[in-house]
Amino acid sequence: MIHANYYERQGLVIHRRPQLITIANPGGMRVSVSDAIFGGISDPRNVALLKMFGMINVAERGGLGVSSIYYAWNECGWKEPALIEQFNPDRTILSLGFEEYPALADRI
Repeated sequence: MIHANYYERQGLVIHRRPQLITIANPGGMRVSVSDAIFGGISDPRNVALLKMFGMINVAERGGLGVSSIYYAWNECGWKEPALIEQFNPDRTILSLGFEEYPALADRI
């Protein structure tokens, strides 16, 4: 919500399936995908939303949101999330699967 471009034609869309959550934000990334995954760079599009979420302690301006998701998925042994940018119309899509890596599933 903090990074969505609400002036684009499409809105924020979240799909929940048994083994997958997909979050599609209108607008492109304001930092590179690799920088977002590595973390540490903050460039929110909606600063007022960031401040509101910060007041209830669910967001901070550290640029660690995407990298924290990747870290959590790795810790759980799930497949790496996919962060994709689409253009015309601009959209950023984050897919979060709950399937384990086959190598980890075999060890359990």
